[in-house]
Amino acid sequence: MVDLPYPSAGARITLGPGVTGFYRRGDFAPIEVPVEAFVGALERLPRVGWTLLSIDRGRELRSFHRAVVRRGARDAPLQLLLSRVARVLAAAREERDPLDGPFAFVDVPAEIARDAPRDWSIATPDALRRRLEPGDLEALRPVEQKQVRYWGPETIGDVLYNRWD
Repeated sequence: MVDLPYPSAGARITLGPGVTGFYRRGDFAPIEVPVEAFVGALERLPRVGWTLLSIDRGRELRSFHRAVVRRGARDAPLQLLLSRVARVLAAAREERDPLDGPFAFVDVPAEIARDAPRDWSIATPDALRRRLEPGDLEALRPVEQKQVRYWGPETIGDVLYNRWD
């Protein structure tokens, strides 16, 4: 669950069960945004002047979908990240390896945010960089809390867009 209006202009992100991508057999299976829905939303990018360069269709990225887009031929690529369970869309500068290091979050371009599905929230860099507080983890399942303790994320964004195995 995410307490964000649309669009989110600095709203606080609340973590809910399933956002880490970890659950045990017998736990309820979280309702995830299928990769096909993410791809479908990205197909609208050319209408607002963006080009889709690549998309990760595999399950290597446990908690989120990832696409790389570019506005113009000379512009730097941008990553679009969608938390599969929380339905929070974020943007980050392109990295050489998406499995390496924390994301450098930036604002989701306004034209992409306006065209996003209405059941997705748009996260700001400040909301994603907010340091975790003990109360942030209360709604997570025990298996998720164990993974958070093990991996030691520092921010809300680290939890939403984790690359834990």
